[in-house]
Amino acid sequence: MKKLILFLTILSVLWAAPALAQNGTGGNIFVNKQPGSKIFAYNDFTECTNVWYVDSTLSSAADNTGRGQSPNRALATLDYAIGRTTANNGDCIYLRPGHVETIPGGTLIDVDVEGITIIAQGEGDDRATFTYSHANSSIDIGADNVTLVGLRLNPSITDTLIAIDVESGVTNVTLDGIEFTQGDAAADEFVVAVDLKSGNDDTVIKNCNFKTKIASAGSTTGIILTAASADVRILNNTAYGNYSTAFIDDGAAVTGIIIQGNSMKVKDGEPCIEMTATTTGLLIDNQCESTGATADNTIVAADMSWFNNTAVVTDGAAAGLIGTDPDVTATTSTITTAITATNTVIGTDFCIGPYTIDGATITSVFKNVTQASSGTLLITDVIVQVGDTAMTGAASVLEIQTDNALGGIGPFYGATEAALIAEQVYSQNECVVAGADCGLPVLESGKIIQVGASNANFTSTGNAYIYVCFKRLTAGATALIAADL
Repeated sequence: MKKLILFLTILSVLWAAPALAQNGTGGNIFVNKQPGSKIFAYNDFTECTNVWYVDSTLSSAADNTGRGQSPNRALATLDYAIGRTTANNGDCIYLRPGHVETIPGGTLIDVDVEGITIIAQGEGDDRATFTYSHANSSIDIGADNVTLVGLRLNPSITDTLIAIDVESGVTNVTLDGIEFTQGDAAADEFVVAVDLKSGNDDTVIKNCNFKTKIASAGSTTGIILTAASADVRILNNTAYGNYSTAFIDDGAAVTGIIIQGNSMKVKDGEPCIEMTATTTGLLIDNQCESTGATADNTIVAADMSWFNNTAVVTDGAAAGLIGTDPDVTATTSTITTAITATNTVIGTDFCIGPYTIDGATITSVFKNVTQASSGTLLITDVIVQVGDTAMTGAASVLEIQTDNALGGIGPFYGATEAALIAEQVYSQNECVVAGADCGLPVLESGKIIQVGASNANFTSTGNAYIYVCFKRLTAGATALIAADL
């Protein structure tokens, strides 16, 4: 009686399978009898129209027709399975847990059927692993709407050139959960993990893990957009390696790219993301470690919009926000850290300093605070911090001016400002005269900022420290602090 019930149950499942498939929710129904167990039936990946299985652990696995559509009659290689699929039919290839393949020299796996999905089953290092045994070994994607999920890619020689190569003009590729391993030997690594050649619009690279040997020097880039593409998404990936150019890089302007939620460790002093100046898109919630770099140099992307990206540039330190406004760091008696330019395009801000002065050397003959500017700069702030001893001069006021040829000579820091020195740190932006902002001039190209006494010489040995902040009005404009008095 029990056997009859079980037999009728299996028949009902098999009878229902075609109907499920016709409704677009069905897949492959398999009946299996494991040694020493009962007969059971199961449904595999119902989103696929046809499912093909690849399993090198199966002793009977072979590449021939009539095989591949059940786990017990699996194919031996991925490349053969790709050839069995139908374009734009919703076909899937399952790489069974433990499956391994080697890609030797002079060959590649060519994913050249449009609209297929390739899935590595299992967890961790049980997922299908492809070992690259030659510098030119690769997985090439040559068809649109291809999805790869969960593969493990392992370089077994020094400097394998490209792990996944997306051919020119191929669009809507998705790489999801791919693991790029660091290889076994010290120098086994991918020079480039993913190469988008050109016109690879709407590519999505997400949830992938990239790793290289930290001591190795061969890896240059995790993801490179070699030429122009549009609407690429690089989301929620992790990278820990010795990438010597950047983890994400481009070779030409990319439009509408979104780079979000990526955590990256690169070679010390190098940027995590380095995009062409005219690349557009969004940078959101990315984290970068690059020991010895400046925080604002860990991402280089002049025309992209930035949202809450952070960096660690000192071992053991907490992350700081990338792209913050120029600021000044103070100790008890002086401001010790100057903020310098990290970007030279029009409209960018930077500060220079400190320029140290003391009352014994401030006279009515003005001294240079800056060297001659290269380009035109808007002076956005002048900050004066008093030292341990205040400067004094019976009938004198500290003045700061320019040697402009056309106007705005000054002094723009005079009696009103000097009266506020008691605040210890005085910013010109605090200045108010008759209810209006004091205003600051433009520093003309080739001109300097000067400091001196209004009339009589100062007589004390007191000191002060001067910082000046600018906004670029011409590309590449900058100014350097002059030697201290």
